[in-house]
Amino acid sequence: MSGYEKYEEDIIILSGFNELTYETKRVLLSDFTNPHIDLKKHEKFLIKTLSDGVYNNVSGKFYDRAYRDGVLRGLAEKGVKCVTYFSDGYPDSLKNIPSPPVMLYCKGDISLLKTNCFSVVGSRRASPKTLADCKKIAGELTLAFTVVSGVADGSDSAAVCGALDCGASAITGSTGFIPQAPQTFTAPLPGRACLFPNIRPTRYVNPITSPCATE
Repeated sequence: MSGYEKYEEDIIILSGFNELTYETKRVLLSDFTNPHIDLKKHEKFLIKTLSDGVYNNVSGKFYDRAYRDGVLRGLAEKGVKCVTYFSDGYPDSLKNIPSPPVMLYCKGDISLLKTNCFSVVGSRRASPKTLADCKKIAGELTLAFTVVSGVADGSDSAAVCGALDCGASAITGSTGFIPQAPQTFTAPLPGRACLFPNIRPTRYVNPITSPCATE
């Protein structure tokens, strides 16, 4: 048992196919109105979009139980939790943007995705005083919000560190270390943060590294 609903499992498998563009996946999900995927129903559209051979390859994998189990097992071994657009844990704020991610690959406390969040984006070349101020302000924000930021050197990572230094939670966009505080970031983080890891399940034997955290 994967722990996912059938429709969630379908979307997880669908998201791993590099052959399918975002727009194609959106069509298969009826423009985010129907979570139930039926490739055979869209066979003519997919053959026209992908070619006959590519469609057969994608369709064969999509309906293959062994392939599915391998993808899900690979994600589980990496500690990755998948939150699809239709999952209960998907944040409403993302649903309201023009092109919401089909799915989020997460690590840690995914319940943070549904909390009140405050995003921090800043310069990579900030002065020491600016970085200190950023950490202080981020810490204060945790009294009412979950801080959301990246881990780029500079203001982004300072904001995440400021939240974690206060014993609060944070959402960040990579499993890489934060240059300013690698020990803080890599120790007890999973229970206090939700990360978007840089992996994507394209092959069940060895999910490859990808610059995309979402699909």
